[in-house]
Parts: sequence; C-alpha cells; structure tokens
Amino acid sequence: MGADNLAGFEHWRGWEDIARLIPICVVSRPGAGPRARLGRLARRFQGARLPASAAMITPFQKPPAWVYLPARWNALSSTALRARGRGLSVSD
Repeated sequence: MGADNLAGFEHWRGWEDIARLIPICVVSRPGAGPRARLGRLARRFQGARLPASAAMITPFQKPPAWVYLPARWNALSSTALRARGRGLSVSD
C-alpha cells in the first residue's frame, strides 16, 4: 500500500485484524512519509517492522509483519501516467 494509505490505516474497519492476517508492504509517497512511519499502525506493530532490505521476504513472514520502502517518485500525475500507458501524448 502507499504510505498515504498507511497514515490513515487506523480508520479502516478491522485494521488490527488486517495487520495480523497478512504481511504489509508500504511504499513511500510524497508528503506521507513521517505520518505513515509514526502513525498508529507503526506504533502498535513497531516490533513487527522489518528493515527495507527484507522487502523480498516480507510476503513470506508470519503476520504481523510490515516493511516501509523508500521509493523514487515520478513527478507525473497518475492521470498522465495512465495516458502515457495508452500511448497518448503527455505534456509535463
């Protein structure tokens, strides 16, 4: 999930149950890093956080398990990226 979703994850119905059911991979998003990394899920499951170097094995870990991945961001909007994928001209 994107870090922007993790920042509000505690508002999801059954969020703690979800975290106990499946390992979670969080990808950084512009402006959401600190909120996500310091949010309620991060605090509640701090002992279950894996280092970014363990991202490839996260899906195979026993929940709760989660990893935060820093990522390079693309300056294009999602709409522009989808248009580019359809072969349309995109002006930045």
